[in-house]
Amino acid sequence: GTDVTDLNDKYQSILRHFNVKSIDILVNNAGFSMRSVLVDFDDNDAVDMVQTNLTAPIVLSKLVLSDILSDESSSQQFGHIVNVSSVAARFLPATRSVYA
Repeated sequence: GTDVTDLNDKYQSILRHFNVKSIDILVNNAGFSMRSVLVDFDDNDAVDMVQTNLTAPIVLSKLVLSDILSDESSSQQFGHIVNVSSVAARFLPATRSVYA
């Protein structure tokens, strides 16, 4: 799973590593599912899946959007956030019910 409590620190590390002040493009493309019927699904696995598939893209989008909107050094504030999703949530067997 994704440790969403650490995403701001990781984001700042990325900015320092590439020696940039902001990120103009974010592609949210991380995600996973696990095979198990709901009654057998481990609660910790469910939390990991929600943090990776839902919470992390929200937090990362907020961080990047905050930079895009506050970039006063540019006369034109712009950026792109692309969210990639899966059609699997619409056509899953019972063993993937938590993912859907």
